[in-house]
Amino acid sequence: MSINITQLDSGIGFVFRRITSPVAYCALTIKVGTRDEDPSINGVAHLTEHMLFKGTTTRGARRINNYLESLGGELNAYTTKEETVIHATVLREDISKAVELLADLAFNSTYPQKELLKERDIVLDEISSYKDTPSEQIFDDFDEHLFNGHPLSMPILGKPKSVKQIEVNNIREFTGKYYQPSNMSFAIVADISPERGAAMVSRYFGKMERRVNRFELPDCFKGGECNKIAKEDTSGTLRDGE
Repeated sequence: MSINITQLDSGIGFVFRRITSPVAYCALTIKVGTRDEDPSINGVAHLTEHMLFKGTTTRGARRINNYLESLGGELNAYTTKEETVIHATVLREDISKAVELLADLAFNSTYPQKELLKERDIVLDEISSYKDTPSEQIFDDFDEHLFNGHPLSMPILGKPKSVKQIEVNNIREFTGKYYQPSNMSFAIVADISPERGAAMVSRYFGKMERRVNRFELPDCFKGGECNKIAKEDTSGTLRDGE
């Protein structure tokens, strides 16, 4: 089966594949992850992913979590060192609703302060759980040594000290810089026409006019100061018993 790839006027990439199935899948990929963070707020990309589900200007957290589930669908997200992905699986006839929801999460999230406090504690618990899972922690230790001094050396979850410092204004600044169509791609796999899929994405993403330099490094990496910061932040590492 052929794969259609195009780009809307706003800069968002659109990828489409037609399949014969009553189930449809769509995913919004934002090209931002741990490598784009300032070390002082390492973990902000992952924490932002958590906060996307805590309310938008049109939906509360409960409505977000129940919206696709009530239709028999599924909504989820994940963060890596280079990208953040929000994805949904729904019945074919509900694909437009899923596209609209993903756009709402990306552009209209409100990041409530009370939810940030809760999610910050959840992430800190995730980090602590690594102490009991050496087979997971070893990957972060390996990256730290392999990419020493480079943004890729930082853990996706962040370090306890940096996660505790992340505030709503940090998340707003982070998303304001990176959560924009020119830094995104949208994929649909469904039994619909590529024209219909493109029209959906154009409707919810096509009017956004923003820009970003994807490969701009945090300031401290430009000046070679991140090695120093990493060494000074030993109190925030798991090995030190945080």
